[in-house]
Amino acid sequence: MSMTSEATGEHRNAVQLKGLCKRYGEVAALDSVSLTIREGEYFSLLGPSGCGKTTLLRIIAGLEVADDGELFLCGELSGLTPAHCRPVNTVFQNYALFPHMTVRQNVAFGLRMKKVGKTQIVERVSKVAEMVRIEDLLDRMPERLSGGQKQRVALARAVVNEPKVLLLDEPLAALDLSLRKQLQDELRNLQRRVGISFIHVTHDQTEAFALSDRLALMNRGRIEQVGSPTELYHQPKSRFAASFLGACNIFEGRFLAHLEGCALVETSLGELRVQTHDGGLPRGSAVVCLGVRPESVTLRPGPGIENIFRGHVREVVFSGSETRVTLTSGSLVLQSVLPSPQAHLLKLLIGGAIEFSILPSAVRVLEG
Repeated sequence: MSMTSEATGEHRNAVQLKGLCKRYGEVAALDSVSLTIREGEYFSLLGPSGCGKTTLLRIIAGLEVADDGELFLCGELSGLTPAHCRPVNTVFQNYALFPHMTVRQNVAFGLRMKKVGKTQIVERVSKVAEMVRIEDLLDRMPERLSGGQKQRVALARAVVNEPKVLLLDEPLAALDLSLRKQLQDELRNLQRRVGISFIHVTHDQTEAFALSDRLALMNRGRIEQVGSPTELYHQPKSRFAASFLGACNIFEGRFLAHLEGCALVETSLGELRVQTHDGGLPRGSAVVCLGVRPESVTLRPGPGIENIFRGHVREVVFSGSETRVTLTSGSLVLQSVLPSPQAHLLKLLIGGAIEFSILPSAVRVLEG
């Protein structure tokens, strides 16, 4: 299909949003959203229900019009361009297949509307059917398809039109867990084969992490943070980002002093050394909000480790490959996650005293 910007050595923008706003009465669905999505990128819009991600997708698709701001598609100002004239196609959550048409007719529908020649339609339908593995379903009616098969047909119908951008609105939400995981792999592989930009709306963090090159975390009509899955998980900037993107121990501390490469913060645990990732704590931050992922809380650390504290084991929960341990220390309740074989060797006792450590580099200073 199309050639990615990586192949040409260029990094062009597929979608660029500048200060987009959308209101429904008194509710601001989008509040000055600016965002750039690169050509050939798998990009996810992630956030809780009502955060504005679907509204944003519908504005890109041309199904809604922004109240303010600018939208560029492939470098062209497109805010008022009719939906059918935009270089995008959308895969909806309910698949929206025509029940009176066969799979072949469903896939070919957009091409017929564009008056593509019959020979070319046959060739393109055959090619995309092979790509999404529905060759043996082309003569079936939608009512005879499973949920996963309907999803593949919906993808084929969108991709066969060779859009520059494919929009996916919670495409896996209606599927069971095992099928969702299977189709996540298929979606990622499909995006790599066709080389176009995918913009995927989801509220599922695991799904967004598994699929995305980059993602935007949204909250209350605004973009909270943009980056790779690794960046957002390990370097959350706000309390919301830290708590929404997986489990996180969040507590407050009082700034005491700057040390070499670290800051010293007084917490309920005691004095905590925090590596200052951005050159120092924000000015005037006498009280700071701190976040530590459970896997960064090390139980029974060896000698020479900084930030060693004492607490008690409140709960131990085995969940297969991992074991979650709840600790109490002073007034704080903390979570630690470690591989189950390691937890077994530690012989943890409910109510037992235990030492634990937190690496200075694992502590994030959070906004809000």
